Amino acid sequence: MCHVLKLLLTVIHKRIAQKIDSEISELQAGFRKASGTREAIFSLKILAEKHIEMQKDIYACFIDYSKAFDSVEHEKLIQAMRKTDIDPDDIALISHLYWTQKTKVRVGKDLSDEVDIKKGLRQGCLLSPSLFNLYTKYIFREIDDVPGLKVNGENINNLRCADDTRLLAESENGLQNLVTIMKRKVNSMV
Repeated sequence: MCHVLKLLLTVIHKRIAQKIDSEISELQAGFRKASGTREAIFSLKILAEKHIEMQKDIYACFIDYSKAFDSVEHEKLIQAMRKTDIDPDDIALISHLYWTQKTKVRVGKDLSDEVDIKKGLRQGCLLSPSLFNLYTKYIFREIDDVPGLKVNGENINNLRCADDTRLLAESENGLQNLVTIMKRKVNSMV
């Protein structure tokens, strides 16, 4: 990636990061300032200890999405950016930088015609983590009200760190319900 592009991406990131971060659930510890893997593990540990202390069951399903960045659909991400009130000029820049990409496929000695790339975030790009968090917000919004663990009157049914997700419930049926809803929503997003 050239230096001018990196500079442009830094400027765009500064303009959009705060808007995106304010939209993302506190249950997402990945790709955020002052948060990460340690905080996600600590939160899960505390939840488990509290449930053991209260002699309540805890059921968990650990999900690691394969090729998570590669599965982001460009059109759905653009819709998410519009809903987040990101400046239309920034959306246009991001769209142009990301989604005017084309590729050719070599099979043996033959090279295909150009094909538009309609999915995926660039690995190593400054914008990709924030854009990924925004994209997944619309997956997890679907399960916000599904019962999970009750802690101090709060419903906590998932903890996330980047593309790793832990679904949490107090019963096997509750966990199965979360898994079913997540599977349906993820399949509709990718």
